[in-house]
Amino acid sequence: MSQSALRLPATLRSFKLVGLDLTLKRLSSLSAIFAQLTNIKIAVHHTNALLHLLQLSPNLSSLTFGLGPGLLERALQPFKQAELESLRITSVYVGGLSDLFNALLLPNLRALAVAHGVQELPHEELKALLTRSICPLESLAFDTGVTTDEQQA
Repeated sequence: MSQSALRLPATLRSFKLVGLDLTLKRLSSLSAIFAQLTNIKIAVHHTNALLHLLQLSPNLSSLTFGLGPGLLERALQPFKQAELESLRITSVYVGGLSDLFNALLLPNLRALAVAHGVQELPHEELKALLTRSICPLESLAFDTGVTTDEQQA
């Protein structure tokens, strides 16, 4: 996959990778394309890889991700992603978000969505992230996976 990624046009701004969890090693092999991207939909193996992806993507404004069961390889260092406006969390293996929320600073975040695949959301860490970021949050969505009678009609 890294050979084909190296031939992608410089105009590429959006990247979606389905069916492959990215590890730190795979991310490093694709690092050249992330700097220009503004929209990424991806699955990563652990929080270290997700934080590394954010570091490689300074122009990122929208991120949708699923987080796999990988172990935290090292403590996450605080990281500010100034351009990120939209964050959608589609699925998370138990325990993956606390460390990530504690490490991030997202001062431009406007929309946060958490899908029903996230079973244990660390509420205190999420509140601390939003408070610390002092972001202009306009939209906060939690999909519980429960359908109401009105939605079914």
